[in-house]
Amino acid sequence: MKKSLAVAAVLSLFVAACGGETKPAETTAAVASAASAVAAETASVASAVTAETASIASAATDAVVSTTEAVASAVVEVASETSATVEEAASTVEAAVASAVK
Repeated sequence: MKKSLAVAAVLSLFVAACGGETKPAETTAAVASAASAVAAETASVASAVTAETASIASAATDAVVSTTEAVASAVVEVASETSATVEEAASTVEAAVASAVK
């Protein structure tokens, strides 16, 4: 029994001299550090995605406004041409009627 106690005491001293089991604490710290880095990178990516989405939305809005303005301008031009053609046709019909009546 004395030998068992002596062996246990020597093993305890050996473990104490070697620093015990510090690996789990180091592993936990490394995992926590990695998790923190992943969280920071995720936040950075989310921020970049939000900024890019806003930029794309703005560009899309600008494109829609520009296209709508171009279409409206074309419609006004066609309406103006149609009005001139209708006036020209009415004048031609009036002249034909006046000529037929004489």
